[in-house]
Amino acid sequence: MNAQAILRSLQEGSISLDEAKQKLREFSRQEQRLAEERASTEDVRQLPHDPIPESIWMHKEMPATEPKQEHEFFSQPFAPKRDSYEGREETAHLKRDSDAIAIIGMSGQFPQANTLEQFWSNLAEGCDCISEVPADRWDMSFYDADPKTPGKSYSKWMGVLEEADQFDPHFFNLSPAEAELMDPQQRLFLEHCWRSLEDAGIAPSSLAGSRCGVFAGCSVNDYDHLMGDDGMSAYGLVGRSIAILPARISYFLNLKGPCLAIDTSCSASLVAIAEACNSLKLGDSDLALAGGVCVLTNPAMHIMTSKAGMLSPDGRCFTFDNRANGFVPGEGVGVIVLKRLADAVRDEDLIYGVIRGWGMNQDGRTNGITAPSGQSQSELERDVYERFGINPESITMVETHGTGTKLGDPIEVEALTAAFQTYTNKKGYCALGSVKSNIGHLLTAAGAAGVIKVLLSMQHKLLPPTIHFEALNDHITLSESPFYVNTQLQAWNTAASMPRRAAVSSFGFSGTNAHLVIEEYVASAQEIENSAQTLSSQVAPSRVADNFLSACASYGVVKHVPDAAGAIHAKNSSSIGPYLFPLSAPDVDGLHRYAHTLQQWISNKGYINPETITSLAYTLQTGRELMKERVVIIAAHVSDLLLGLGSYINHETSPYVITKWSVSDTHVTAAINDQGSMLLRSMPSHEFEHLMAVVNTWVNGGIVPWCELYANTPFSPVRLRLPSYPLKKERYWVRAASTMGAPTQQAPAQASAHLARTDARAYVYELLTRHSLGVQSKQSVHSWDEDVPFIQLGLDSLVAIHIQNTIMKDFGLEVTMVQLMDGLNTRELIQLLEGVHSQPVRNRNEAGVANHSGEAEQRQWLDVERHGSRIDQVKQSEHRVRGQQEQKEDEAVWMEL
Repeated sequence: MNAQAILRSLQEGSISLDEAKQKLREFSRQEQRLAEERASTEDVRQLPHDPIPESIWMHKEMPATEPKQEHEFFSQPFAPKRDSYEGREETAHLKRDSDAIAIIGMSGQFPQANTLEQFWSNLAEGCDCISEVPADRWDMSFYDADPKTPGKSYSKWMGVLEEADQFDPHFFNLSPAEAELMDPQQRLFLEHCWRSLEDAGIAPSSLAGSRCGVFAGCSVNDYDHLMGDDGMSAYGLVGRSIAILPARISYFLNLKGPCLAIDTSCSASLVAIAEACNSLKLGDSDLALAGGVCVLTNPAMHIMTSKAGMLSPDGRCFTFDNRANGFVPGEGVGVIVLKRLADAVRDEDLIYGVIRGWGMNQDGRTNGITAPSGQSQSELERDVYERFGINPESITMVETHGTGTKLGDPIEVEALTAAFQTYTNKKGYCALGSVKSNIGHLLTAAGAAGVIKVLLSMQHKLLPPTIHFEALNDHITLSESPFYVNTQLQAWNTAASMPRRAAVSSFGFSGTNAHLVIEEYVASAQEIENSAQTLSSQVAPSRVADNFLSACASYGVVKHVPDAAGAIHAKNSSSIGPYLFPLSAPDVDGLHRYAHTLQQWISNKGYINPETITSLAYTLQTGRELMKERVVIIAAHVSDLLLGLGSYINHETSPYVITKWSVSDTHVTAAINDQGSMLLRSMPSHEFEHLMAVVNTWVNGGIVPWCELYANTPFSPVRLRLPSYPLKKERYWVRAASTMGAPTQQAPAQASAHLARTDARAYVYELLTRHSLGVQSKQSVHSWDEDVPFIQLGLDSLVAIHIQNTIMKDFGLEVTMVQLMDGLNTRELIQLLEGVHSQPVRNRNEAGVANHSGEAEQRQWLDVERHGSRIDQVKQSEHRVRGQQEQKEDEAVWMEL
């Protein structure tokens, strides 16, 4: 009986765990003896080392009754035969490069880690990020230590996402009212898609109309249960839909690639990443955002998994440990940006790592629909290694599913062992880990968390520990396997010239499995040669400047660029600069937050060399979004930049800081010209005039073609991974849970009581503010133009429906869709509500249900005395309104759905 048969018998229940363990040990000893016998008759040292041609590592299955030949090779049926090993190697290498997918950006938020820097710190330090469920999420009434208590959970622990309720709706052109009725998973995924693009140095709006795909691992949570009657609305309809979750970023940025919500339970986010790779390989996408998100809004998941006996009563994931007794639920979000490797190299993208292989399969029938299948897991892993020509000996880290369950962990390790031992006899060289021991099981975001952990480990060249490990699970045998459990932070070393390589696994309780192999990115010899040639260029500084100034002249833009050798060695720092550092934000407060974030980041990094400051300026110029409020810092050195940022943050006048206000102030401009002579002493006066012209253009809302300005220079600066725009953090959560049931119309007596204590103007202003229709919370009532129609303030049918329902609930008054969509404004709505307040209750109720068949009834909300000209316009279009009223109402209701 081979390993697969033993595992199959264990899953079918025909043998016990102890029996399976004994049989696996006997099988391992038998395999070792056979391997030693074969070693005496064949020179295994002639086997090629990684990178291994795909055809070399195709494994030929032998009947179970015969001894398995460890190294039987044959060419793929679809590949031409080669006369030499060199030919096969070249073909396989080209195929691997054509399949490879680059990871060029990422963003995530995890328990006790709002940034990836904090996430890595927690991993490296071995932090336990599990805590009790906070009272503001749900109370402890759901908890009972007795697992038999109906409707209760015996676990009160969770990996909590502390800022799951925080959001900046205005940044994404969403109203506060809609944000409150959005599943927080939608908000988080939208936010981190944006952040991941910024991390990649891509201006998000530059993707408009492109084939950028979005692939989200997600599942329906119970946030809609908190909405009550408020959820029975248009906002509630889209706010709870997982189909809308990935579509939010596609809609916001006008992306045209595939957009998929994927729910395969625990493997969802890794499946989403694998599907994104497929889409890129097939050409359906040219760029892809992929990952997953999980937020738990009430104790339902805890209760259900408790009743299934899945949770750890200790509130810890004892992965691989003999104390393994279940998992701990967790929350998080992770998004990565993917691009074909050849495209990423061409575009000079920053690359975190390269996905060398990926695959998915399904368990099929097991001894239970939620039970894992070691056979399916092992088959998937071997399939990935064979299809993509990957030698498992080159994989020195495996981020396992590793939930900390007594049965699941042994099955996963045995499956990995069987898959690896198909190709290698090497022992104890590959570290096993599981991020779940730190942050819990993030369910639909678990795979994304594992991938980001691997990428951070590659970035720091360290293997973080798996915590809560003391004694190996009795049902796991590692002594004869390629694996060991890594329990301490250690250097991630590999053989000379070999890139670090890791595998990531996720196995859904639905039976859908996914497996990825990620490799550290190492520039090719040609890339290194080209880079060396660029850096050793002996082009004189004056020639570089002349080329750049020539390109700038046609745009009225001037900027000095140092030669490559000077950028590296900084022998003559006085000749370098000045540089333009443009920052923008939706509003002034946001711009100050952004300047402060950048100032802190530069101070912490301690960047001082000219090469870095050039790249910093280039990234801000080309890799960030253009927004309404703008400032430019002019600086020749990092110290100048920090001074300029400090002056702007403190509202101080400075020659380093240019805003639209300072440019328009002649006194300030004169001061800048005078003081600027020190900063720009190496720049001729005509060049300074050109520079000030382009700064003036940009800060006043113009567009500067930054990329084109580098076209005639002998080198192009690289992009940096700069901090993303600091979104405003405010709480958006359902205000109160109403009783679920059929929507009911507010009684006239209740409406009358509401009106008695409500000022109509204040009510309307709050209503508009909550729906982001022009009125800002700090804006004075007296400064607002009340005659601007709502339709000109961004009103769409979805917002109109919600306003209509809100007024009906609060006032018992029907404001029709025709009124809202055909010109109603602030003044008229205030007058309408004040008029309702003055009517007898019976007349008010009759007005709310009247059939608006004539002009007087259709336009009853008009103030005839003060809006006579508007009445004339209404009369001119009477036939249109009268003839199309019913059709228009239907279109208004359904146009967004």
